[in-house]
Amino acid sequence: HEGLSASFKEPCIVFAGHPSLRFGDAVHFVEMWRKSAANSIIFVEPNFPYLEALAPFQPMQMRAFHFEIDTRTNHTGSSMLLNDLQSKNVIVPASYTKPPVLQPHRSDVCIQINQPLFVMERKSVLPINVKRKFEKVELLPDLATTLMPAEVKPGVMLAAVSAELEIKNNKRTLRVVPKPAPGVRKPTISGKLVPCIDLYLG
Repeated sequence: HEGLSASFKEPCIVFAGHPSLRFGDAVHFVEMWRKSAANSIIFVEPNFPYLEALAPFQPMQMRAFHFEIDTRTNHTGSSMLLNDLQSKNVIVPASYTKPPVLQPHRSDVCIQINQPLFVMERKSVLPINVKRKFEKVELLPDLATTLMPAEVKPGVMLAAVSAELEIKNNKRTLRVVPKPAPGVRKPTISGKLVPCIDLYLG
């Protein structure tokens, strides 16, 4: 996991380690991500006490989910289910996309669906585009104190804000526009001034 730790970008999904969280890379990942509510951990083992697995890592801000996988489901049943769900993104291990080397005729042990697949290799990183109409933006406290909301209709407040938008590691932050020091030119991108943004927050 050393290479992944240096190159990963949040948010991301990692399939790793023993379900007890006592062995393997899972221990490292939980320790690294447990302090942020932006991260999640998903348990898929149907007969495993996941709350006990998380006990040594408390307190933690990371969200935990328990989505049990029916281990009786075969490749054919999985293919039918995925075709019915029509998920936007389907990620499968590489071994599920091709028959065993010694049984090349066994196409029944492969995932076969009517949509593109993201094939996951061991220790691989898959960039997956997530299309959203809206993005969550953090408003820093020093900027929030300068806002003067006005009621535009019962229960609805609106405020104008001029701020600097920082986008880093898939996180968006609005902060107070810094005042340039005397004699210091404003920052530029390719010779153009970096624009500030004007928004209306409701």
